[in-house]
Amino acid sequence: MIYWTTYNFTGFILYKFNYIPMNSVLKTSFICTSLIGGYMVYIYPRKMIARFHEYKYTIPYPILIIGDFITHQYPLINTYHIPNEYPICGAFLIPNMILWYMINKIKIKNTNKIYGISLEKLTIGTLGIIGSVGYYHHYFLKK
Repeated sequence: MIYWTTYNFTGFILYKFNYIPMNSVLKTSFICTSLIGGYMVYIYPRKMIARFHEYKYTIPYPILIIGDFITHQYPLINTYHIPNEYPICGAFLIPNMILWYMINKIKIKNTNKIYGISLEKLTIGTLGIIGSVGYYHHYFLKK
């Protein structure tokens, strides 16, 4: 299974170590991950179970909150006011998101077990966030 947080946090680390420039795709991903991740941790909390071979470990809720802050909220907080170094539209995040969705649908029989929420609802919600961010950026900030 592939978590979007992994893609998102890897992008943040690559930016911080100057391997990739700051751009709208990265910022849009940070916004989506911050909102969706926050929703899943604070509004729709679920148990998170880490599995290692036959061992299962239920992660305590305070650890989930710390993990949410580090992996979902901090990248957005740290980069929100940094100007883009590469001019590209944030909507180019959509092909990455569709590829992530398709890989998970192919590899996993019951995708609801990934997050405990319908993968389709998360994808539609993320598309809505991308559209809202794009609308705000192109119609309010560019005028």
